Amino acid sequence: MGKSLRYETVGRFRSRQSGKCYLVKRRLATKDLSCNCQGWIYYRRCKHVTYVQSHPYVELTDIPTYQEAIRMDFGRNLEAKEKWTVEHLKDVVL
Repeated sequence: MGKSLRYETVGRFRSRQSGKCYLVKRRLATKDLSCNCQGWIYYRRCKHVTYVQSHPYVELTDIPTYQEAIRMDFGRNLEAKEKWTVEHLKDVVL
């Protein structure tokens, strides 16, 4: 099995102005959310985390194929699952 991760990515946001991509992650142990945008880094609050809190579901662009599920060991390989999830998260533009 893969390494044990401490977080899972729950949202991907694309900036309208700069085109940068921001990821919201949830710590598995405490369920706390964090973001890699400047607002979160400096002030510990941002519109991306607020959006995820009010829309708790994860939007994907696809579902795993059988071969991808086998590579992820049907969700038990957290590292492979995280990589697939990040690649298939639907971009939200705020």
